[in-house]
Amino acid sequence: MTKRELTSAIAGRTNTTAKQAMVYLEALEAVVVEELEAGRKISVPGFFIASVYERAGRNGRNPVTGETLTIPAKKAVRIKVGKRLKDAVERS
Repeated sequence: MTKRELTSAIAGRTNTTAKQAMVYLEALEAVVVEELEAGRKISVPGFFIASVYERAGRNGRNPVTGETLTIPAKKAVRIKVGKRLKDAVERS
């Protein structure tokens, strides 16, 4: 599903225009990014929990040359799927 298709689906379910649904979706995106950038987690019970975690540095290998290299530590996003979403996917 593309962003355009998603906004059309939201518009259909909320009895709004696609343009208004796009505003809502972009606002949601902005809030999620701001919260995760600040290091806070986002929890929508039954749907998902998104949080930031520190991925440790490690040693790796270039698959082409076989050269050993160091992969630096970095922050990453972890998304844990909620029960309602998990059950819906399992039923399909």
